[in-house]
Amino acid sequence: MRMLNRTPLTVTGVAGAIVLVSTSAAVATPAARSSDGPSSDRVLASGVGAPFQIALRKGTVYYADGGAGTISKVTPKGAKVVRKVPGVAGVEFSPDGATMAIASGGPGGPRQRVTLVRGHRKPVVSDLLRYEQRVNPDRNVTYGVVAGGNSTCNQALAGLTGGSATYKGAVDSHPYQLAPLPGGAFAVAEAGGNAILRVSRKGAISTIALLPPQRLRFTQAQANAIGVPSCAGVTYAFEPVPTDVERGPRGSLLVTTLPGGPESPALGARGSVYRISKRGGVSRVATGFLGATNLSLVRGRVYVSELFAGRITRFGKGGRRTAMKIASPVSVEATRTKLYVGTLGTGPKAPGKVVRIPR
Repeated sequence: MRMLNRTPLTVTGVAGAIVLVSTSAAVATPAARSSDGPSSDRVLASGVGAPFQIALRKGTVYYADGGAGTISKVTPKGAKVVRKVPGVAGVEFSPDGATMAIASGGPGGPRQRVTLVRGHRKPVVSDLLRYEQRVNPDRNVTYGVVAGGNSTCNQALAGLTGGSATYKGAVDSHPYQLAPLPGGAFAVAEAGGNAILRVSRKGAISTIALLPPQRLRFTQAQANAIGVPSCAGVTYAFEPVPTDVERGPRGSLLVTTLPGGPESPALGARGSVYRISKRGGVSRVATGFLGATNLSLVRGRVYVSELFAGRITRFGKGGRRTAMKIASPVSVEATRTKLYVGTLGTGPKAPGKVVRIPR
């Protein structure tokens, strides 16, 4: 894993990331609400480590806590652990609620998998690392310096990353979050492999789409900030980091991405939302997010959790604005009337939580 090219999606990785400063003038804030204590907020679970994904099943709230390695559901008596899953990152249900899909693993580990649990049947386990080793969908994609390079810059970048200044997609797997598909299948955001994959109800894996490299032409200030002043004017293709996937209209999918590289003010707000068409075409529909770790779509409006900006941003019908401000939002789920938000714990005295807020 080359730290210049991607942000690791681990509890320590996201909690220890440098807080970014927004450079996007497109995000308006006057109508935003704060979650610091309005009476309309309801804390559904507290003392949570890293609620990476929230899922709703027949009105019941579930969440995957990557910090504790558990999947819990919210009950009238509080949160109840329903499954222990080391390295859990995602949980989702089939539309009928009968199948629970679980994404688990962690950067660099051997157990990168999606598990489908349906009643008392034997779970169906898909090994995403084995698929990555066999197929490696981005094996022919060029990352790193793609224009304007020079020997001094190339040498500096090689020293910074521990690898070549220009390289092809390497074998890397880290399944993150999930969305149900027709026929009992699930889409999974493969954060390590830079792709959206399909896992069938029987466990077969295929590639839906690759996310495009995140190209950036370094300004002198940006090059100085990351310690490679000779790279001013160089165009660098960072690896994309897909974090969440959701069903969109007309058979499409919507995907949030981190932009690769250091999440620092020096490189700006580069997180994006992409649309994958039913035929597999990929197009960017929004950008300028600071840590786009999750999204939800309801009635033509897309809600994006911006982990490093401390807000949930809404775009679509009615334009783009800040829907609410909340510290360290790592996940979001929307219904016609409510928002469910999971926040990252930042220490023993500041645990994460799952809250419900009127939309």
